[in-house]
Amino acid sequence: TSKEEFFLPSKSDLSKSYYISQSISDSDWVLYLVAKQNVLVYPQVLFTSALGIIIALLFGILTTNILKKPEELEFLLKEQEAKLLKTEMKFKTIIDQAPVGFAIIDTASGNLMEANKKFCDMLGYTFEEIKKLGVNNVIHRNDLETFKNIKNLEKGIITDFSIEKQCLMKTGEIIWVNIIVSAFVESNEKPTSYIAFTKDVTERKNAEALIEKSQARFKSIIDNISVILWEYDLETKKSSFISKHAENLLGFSVEEYEENPRLWEEHIHPDDREYALSFAQKNKNFVNHEYEYRMITKEGKVIWI
Repeated sequence: TSKEEFFLPSKSDLSKSYYISQSISDSDWVLYLVAKQNVLVYPQVLFTSALGIIIALLFGILTTNILKKPEELEFLLKEQEAKLLKTEMKFKTIIDQAPVGFAIIDTASGNLMEANKKFCDMLGYTFEEIKKLGVNNVIHRNDLETFKNIKNLEKGIITDFSIEKQCLMKTGEIIWVNIIVSAFVESNEKPTSYIAFTKDVTERKNAEALIEKSQARFKSIIDNISVILWEYDLETKKSSFISKHAENLLGFSVEEYEENPRLWEEHIHPDDREYALSFAQKNKNFVNHEYEYRMITKEGKVIWI
């Protein structure tokens, strides 16, 4: 009859049901599997599709962010590089315009790594000339005191030291230089370089030498004349200067006068002490005067001065 007949208690319109069918081979039978309850396929499909779209969007956003990270990092790196370059340029400008010499010396080789204009001008060389010549040939550090200080820097016993020494200029002139050296240490290790600040102190050293020479000449003259030159402070009652002839005249050495500020008062003759002290006290206006009194020498002899 070419018509389907269902062997069920009641006939159902399968067009409104969710079912699947399977033909049985070698027969005219068709097996239907009908859902007991209606199942909506479209909501499930829509939910799955929406979930897939959301996941795809999130994955896309994540991928975009990941791809943007290198660009952001590169931008930050360039920004930091620009800041460092600006700071380095500012530091270099400050160092180059500093009124003192500045140099960085490698600890292992002793080679000059950096130096400002003041340092080079002070020695009369260019940076390249000092680097080629060797800083040790310009600033002699092979003396005992400097060697000891360098060793103490390397061991971490001291962090810096200051020394005044002579340096050889390109012209052959010897100058006096005050040098302050500190160690540059990285990560609590041994120093990798020395930082040196230098200042030309030749004028001061020459002035000090002239003063010392003048003082020595003056002292030689005073010590060789047959009078006592004596400076005494009436307020503190201390001797600030006594010539060498005091020892020949009274028997007391200069050191004894310095150790005992009252030595002069104690050795004025008792009969003249009140007169001599009162006269000295009255003469606080530093008027030139002349008076005589007796003193007792170290041996007990009475002399007039």
